[in-house]
Parts: sequence; C-alpha cells; structure tokens
Amino acid sequence: MATSGMKIETGMQKEEFSASLEKIVEESMRKNGNWGLLQNDILFAATFWLMRDCGFAVHESQNEGLPESWKHGTKELYEANFILPPYKDHLVRLVALPADDILCINVFVSNVPHGNVCLKSLALSSSGFVPRPEANQVLSKFSNLEYMSVYLRSALIWPIRCAILTDKGVVNGSLTGLSDEIKLKIIHFLGLQDLLSLSETCHDLNRVCNDPKLWKTMFHRRFQSVCKCSGKSECAESDTQWKENYKHFHKLNNPVKNSQEASLESFHTATESTYYEVDLSYEAAEYATDVDR
Repeated sequence: MATSGMKIETGMQKEEFSASLEKIVEESMRKNGNWGLLQNDILFAATFWLMRDCGFAVHESQNEGLPESWKHGTKELYEANFILPPYKDHLVRLVALPADDILCINVFVSNVPHGNVCLKSLALSSSGFVPRPEANQVLSKFSNLEYMSVYLRSALIWPIRCAILTDKGVVNGSLTGLSDEIKLKIIHFLGLQDLLSLSETCHDLNRVCNDPKLWKTMFHRRFQSVCKCSGKSECAESDTQWKENYKHFHKLNNPVKNSQEASLESFHTATESTYYEVDLSYEAAEYATDVDR
C-alpha cells in the first residue's frame, strides 16, 4: 500500500475513515460495559476495523460491528471471525492475546492448500500506538495511526487476503497470485542465491523454482560456452536434466572454499529437497503468538 506523506490511504475518504473508526471504538466501549477502555482494547478495535476496510465481512452476522464475544475476560484474549465475500468456505479468524504492553495479533484462514491454516502474526506495542486512551476524541487516542494502518495491512491482512484469492485462482497483488508463466518471467532474472531463497518460502514458489524450463534458461545464461560444444555435452540432454546439469557445472566451476562451501551445500539442499510447512492444527493456531519474521 502506498502512502503520501502522512495521509491515510484506505478504501474510504479521510472523513469516512475517522467516522467509521470512531464508531467501532465507541461500540467497543459500550460492549465493554464502561468508558474506561484499555489500550489493548482500542488497538484490537482498530485492527478489527482495518479488516473490514480491506474487504472482510463479519462471519454469520448482519451487523458489521464488533461481535458480542469480541473480548474474553476469563481467557484474556480478543477474537472475531470473518469471511472474504463471496468465498464463504474460508473462515478467517482474528485472535489477539495481550502480554502487558504488547498485543500479539494473529490472523489465520482455514481450508488453504498445503496445511490446515495460513497464519500471519505480529506483536505491537499498545502504549506506542494508543498512548492516550483517556482522550475524549477517538482519533486523539492514537499515535502514528497512518503507520499502524499501513503496517497492519501489509504485514498481516493483505497476505491472508491474497492467500484466499490465490486458492480461488483469482489474480491478485502477490507473487503467488500470478500465473506460472508470469512467475517464470520474473524469477528467471534472479541470481542463484535469490532463487534458492525464494524456493524456500512456500510450496507454490518451490514448485515454480524447480521448473525445468527455468533451469534451462539459467544453464544457457551461466554456462553459455558449454552450449556451443559438441553433442556429447550435457546441454544436449532432455529438459528434465537441466537442473542436474547446472549443479554439475556449478560444482566444476566453483571449487569448494570457505564461503563457497556453504553456498554450494545450500544449493544442493534447496534444490533436492521438498519444502515443508508446519501443519498447524486449528486449535494450536488459535493460540499461536510468535512474531512473524
């Protein structure tokens, strides 16, 4: 999401942004039973509003406001469920757990490929973003609201949205949301180390990064002189051998020395193994609080 100066760029105009956020925070005050909201309460209410502004709808509710059970006092956690219309088969859960001044926010979606859930997590300082919870005007309670809005959207909300759209085959603003043809056109510009790093990020990109056509292009680019040799060269083999050819000539042209040794070992490991994701169960993901690195 782009920003211009300190302007908040959302799906709404600035006046609508202020009015809508104020409505959500004031609603959380009423449902909290008093007007003395904690900083964590306000920060969660703002996150809830950002989910709505990014196109998510409250699950099984005609009311777009906070659900009645948004705050569990006994469990010391906040929770709200969403869907991304019209894809009702993907339940999106927003779960936040307070730890003193830190609010650990988790957003995860069910029924995605290669695992039960797709999870994104981060931790925010509630006192840093909500330094004045006692202020009369809602927007006066916040500090760095523009930064918080951009950060939550880019690090937490948009990746979940893109995961759903990618699963449905809808082109979206993420690398995994593009067609394989476009991915290959982009990836073939990468160097070896960048390619290996990209292949370790997710199942889909690992699959694309092992495409024989990609390794054929890389082989011709890196070992052009070999391709001009006789028909006995490995470059005359079928497409299924291009990755093995590259590995063979890479080893011949890069004697294993100190810094190169780690690079070469990383190369063999990343290209020969399958990428694995942690298969988080639905219950375990609910309480996951690790910061996404």
